[in-house]
Parts: sequence; structure tokens; C-alpha cells
Amino acid sequence: MKTKVCFIFFLLIVTINFGQTVNLNPDPNGPPQIAGPQPELTPEILATLTEHHMSDAAMAVMIPPSCDNSDLPVNFFPPVIAQQYNSCAQAAGVEYTFTYETNRFRGFAATSSDDNLYHQMFTYNFLNWGLNVGTYTFDGWNIIRDNGIPSKSHYLTNPDTNDWHTGYDDYYQGTTNRIVSHAYINVSSIAKLEELKTWVYNHDDPSNPTEKGGGLGVFDLMTNFNIEQMTVGAGGERGIILKEINS
Repeated sequence: MKTKVCFIFFLLIVTINFGQTVNLNPDPNGPPQIAGPQPELTPEILATLTEHHMSDAAMAVMIPPSCDNSDLPVNFFPPVIAQQYNSCAQAAGVEYTFTYETNRFRGFAATSSDDNLYHQMFTYNFLNWGLNVGTYTFDGWNIIRDNGIPSKSHYLTNPDTNDWHTGYDDYYQGTTNRIVSHAYINVSSIAKLEELKTWVYNHDDPSNPTEKGGGLGVFDLMTNFNIEQMTVGAGGERGIILKEINS
């Protein structure tokens, strides 16, 4: 049975080209088949992504000042991990978000079994050309949509950047862990930020019980800025600031 999970994420993007890329499609008018470390995030790629619009019913729900979807009666959220290599997009999109959303859908605790956890390196190693380069979150989700992903109990223990998993049974097990779609929320306005906060709180479901938790969002950020944490708000809430690197 295909698990029907829809991921919502949002993009904050400063585009950089990480090396030369090549279009391998012999048809110049066909869809690009990019080979190279990091394809440029073009308007054509962005046009393939789906924007999510929150329902009026979900937006009518009063949301609290804050919520913590990592602290629920049944903890769908995985333990905090150490990112491997430049796999930040896959760590956020797969090892955190996919794990949380899948366990939330199934009602499983993330820490109860390695069957309920998923490794960032499975998708990362299909996308990094055997190099320690960055990737896009949605590319990992596309792999999971099309092929699935084996749980950690069916995956390598300490994969390197060029390790592809082998084994029919493990890939077959991965076909039970798939998504139908993913989407983004445009956060370019205050109103859209309210949609994001409501998604995090009630998962676009006005009847969503608090103990089930809300949704997650992922910042896909490509930048040559230094990133530093800062404290904002009297309650000690955390934020980030970007500092430009002088070359």
C-alpha cells in the first residue's frame, strides 16, 4: 500500500552555481537532463514545484504563540542527528521531515524501532555525483515518490558519499515507504507566513487533535553567506542572521 503523505515546505533561496553542469538530453527542446555537481535552480525547475494553499477552515483555527512538534505524546520526530557531509537538504527533508510525516501518518513512534527511521544518505548518494556537494530537498522527495526508501533497519550502517545500497529485499521494503506529492508555501508576505504557522500547528486540518501534531517545513537555502544564530523575543526564541562573505 502506498502511504499518502503530502509534504509542505518553503523555499528561501539565494542561488549559486556549484560548478559546470551539462544537459545530456540529445533533444535541445526536451526536458533538461542535467549532469554535474549542482544544477542551477532555474525558473524552469521552480515551475515544476506545486504551491500549497491552506484551506479557509484550517486558517480559521486560532493558533497558539508557539508549538513543538518534536514533543508529542507519541514522538513521531526522530532523535537529533549529526549531518553527514553536505547532505543538509536530505538530512532535513528525509531524516527529519519524511520520518516525522510518515510516522505521524502511521501513528508510530520514531524511536521505537529502526523500521521507523530513514537515512539521509540514501537519497543524498543518488544526487551528489559521488562528491561532497549540496542537493535540493525536493529531489530527494522525488526519489522517494518514484522509488521509495528503505528504513534504517534495511540500510547501510555507515555509508560514504559514493555508497549505493544493494539488495532486492531492501529496495522492495523501500517501496512501502513512499509519498504521493510534495509542495511549498510561498512565504513572501505576512499572510503567507500565517499560512505556514497554521500548517505547522494543524497540518491544514481544522479538526486535527493537538496530540497528533502539525506539519513541518524545510528551508532550502543555498548561499555564500555566513549563518549565525541569534536570540529573538523575550521567550528566548531562536532565529538566524546572514552575513555576507567578502571575497
